[in-house]
Amino acid sequence: MFVITLVPSSDARGNIGKSLENFRYLGGGDFTGRVFCSTLEGEFVKAFGYTDGRLSGRLLVMKRSELAGHAGEGQYDHYSTIRLAEGMKTRSGTYLFDEGGGAGSGYCPHGYPEGQCPYYGCNDEVVVVACPDCGAINGCFCPRCFYCGQKEKYCSCTRCVRCQRKSWECTCYQYPDPDPDPNPNPGGGGGGGGVTPGGGSSSSMGTLSKAIFNSTSSLSSAQWKKVEDALASMNNDCMGGEMIGALKDKNITIVHEPNISANGLYNPKTNRMTIKDFKESEVTNKDLERTLFHELLHSLQTNNEDAKLNLEIEAHLAVYRYAVRKGISLAGDLYKNMSMLSDALDVKYNVTDADLYQYAYQMVIDDFKKVDFYKDFKESPSARNMNTNKNLAKDCE
Repeated sequence: MFVITLVPSSDARGNIGKSLENFRYLGGGDFTGRVFCSTLEGEFVKAFGYTDGRLSGRLLVMKRSELAGHAGEGQYDHYSTIRLAEGMKTRSGTYLFDEGGGAGSGYCPHGYPEGQCPYYGCNDEVVVVACPDCGAINGCFCPRCFYCGQKEKYCSCTRCVRCQRKSWECTCYQYPDPDPDPNPNPGGGGGGGGVTPGGGSSSSMGTLSKAIFNSTSSLSSAQWKKVEDALASMNNDCMGGEMIGALKDKNITIVHEPNISANGLYNPKTNRMTIKDFKESEVTNKDLERTLFHELLHSLQTNNEDAKLNLEIEAHLAVYRYAVRKGISLAGDLYKNMSMLSDALDVKYNVTDADLYQYAYQMVIDDFKKVDFYKDFKESPSARNMNTNKNLAKDCE
């Protein structure tokens, strides 16, 4: 059990009384403003911003003593205070609060001047309304480092001295192929490997490709080169490398089919992967990399037709985090709320904020249901566990 205190925004539209009455903690209605959560004893826990009934993000919160440490810096001047002390509880069981800016309203609930109250914790909570970095007033939208959780601006992760990327993302160092192609020029002379229907040969497959795909796959030499390059990039990522290791001897058949509706498809019944696009452009090559990541992760999931949408959400979240780590741009409504879902999990996909996780998961479900391809996929609340991602990320930091 916990108590929420609703503070409507001054620019909220519509019937504010109705929006308060219809408010739902996990979304719904059209409430715009801030929501403060506290224990039944009045101890502050966390705060969120809402816009038209949708969670905007967490509010930046610090103690008054912490705020005092930034005196004179100017970046934390725009703030307001919310007091949720036990002494403020009314007979109706609700809470009174006094919201103000700058130095506050002057006196604490016990009648003492602010900063001089002898009661422990009184007036100690300060909610900083405007994030000093992104300026957002109803929830901080600053990008955060996937590895350490700090805002990117303050991230102190170890970086490569050459490219300045975080050490996990660095691709500066290239290593020789431990299993070189025994027939690097299959088009010349006699012999050569068996030609596949796609026009390539089994000798066109790189080392990583050979570990995952079978030699009867229908790809050309140029397409195998693109696949190998994408796998090499994935192998430099911790979770990507773990996935490639788990796929060794999976013996997947990979084919090119430009007429499919999706970028890629994996059929668990036939162990067959279909890729739509191998075009010669940088953007498309990055799309191929994330498509391979997505479909290969599907091949490790336990197929469940009654939780097919859960499997898609798990794969899309893994792709989102991978793209953030690799600097690959993502577009489309399916990724609109992935950052919120990601924020509710730690680096190993363990839930750190159960309320936010369930709220964000439902938001993502709603996004998927708007897409024709996914609208009939079944979803099971008991399958919102991210087990495949957890297994792959368990040794990653």
